[in-house]
Amino acid sequence: MNELNLNKARGRSVLECIVADKTFRIEKVVIGVRQQYSKYAQLTAEMVKKAGELVQREEESAEDFGERVARVSREVEDFVAKKRDMYFAMIELILTRNGYELDIAWWDKNTDEIDQQSFLEACLMKDVAGNTKKKKTEKS
Repeated sequence: MNELNLNKARGRSVLECIVADKTFRIEKVVIGVRQQYSKYAQLTAEMVKKAGELVQREEESAEDFGERVARVSREVEDFVAKKRDMYFAMIELILTRNGYELDIAWWDKNTDEIDQQSFLEACLMKDVAGNTKKKKTEKS
C-alpha cells in the first residue's frame, strides 16, 4: 500500500517570522488564505482606480465634483475597515492552521498596517523559490 503524507510534503519550507516580541513558525499556508488575498487585491485595485478618477471633469460643476469626492471618500473609509477585517481573517487562518491563536489586541498594540501586510506577504511567498527561511517583521 502506498501512502502520501501531505503533512510532510516535499518542498514546503518553514518560515520563522518575528513580529515584535513573538516568533511565529509558519509551515503551511492554506489555499483559503490565497483566495482571501486575491479578493483583497481586487478590492484594492478597484479603490486605486476610483481614486485615480478623482479629477474634476471639464463639464462637471464644482458641486457635482464635491459630491463625487464625498462618495469616494465614504467608499475609501469602508475600504479601510474592510481591509483591516480582511487582514485579520487571513492572519487568523495562517495562525490557527499553524497552531497559534489570533490575539487581535496583541496585534493592535504591537504592529502597524505595514507589519501586518509584511507578515501576510512573507507567509504567502514562503514556498516560492529563492525566499529566505527567516523573515523579520518588526517596527524600527
